[in-house]
Amino acid sequence: MNPTQTGMLLQKASDFDGRNLTQTMVDSWCEALRDYVTVEDAKQAVVEFYGDPKWAESNRRPWIMPADINARVKRIRETRSVDESQMQQLLEPFNLNADESWLARRKLLANLREGLSEEKAVQKAVKQSRGYQIEQAPSKPRKPKQYHFAGRLTNLPLNNVIGAKQ
Repeated sequence: MNPTQTGMLLQKASDFDGRNLTQTMVDSWCEALRDYVTVEDAKQAVVEFYGDPKWAESNRRPWIMPADINARVKRIRETRSVDESQMQQLLEPFNLNADESWLARRKLLANLREGLSEEKAVQKAVKQSRGYQIEQAPSKPRKPKQYHFAGRLTNLPLNNVIGAKQ
């Protein structure tokens, strides 16, 4: 999140706890918030934090911190995930080949975690995966095999080498 978005988030938190905002506080929060935190998810995390019933019974009034936002946003994003059978049902109508299906599944999960609706997430995932083909790994150069024999075979007859009597 950028400083402007973080400032708006802190203003939302300030509406609950009455904290005084400073530019230093905004900058510090920008550093502490994870890359996966979006404005919508962060606002939802603030509302959930201050709406938690455990604070009603406590004498201590809470102040939300960046770690609380990060943890709650992570939980919010995980609830948007789908399981394998749901994913199969969502992607089946598009007749994707194996490589496209592999990428579409990964993209679908990422899109859902970003907060897209299920329909938009599927459409975007299919669009991103169309025509995708996993590249074959380059072949490794191999040395020719060398076979080693016990002893050296020179111009001696085989009977002399193996010690057979004539």
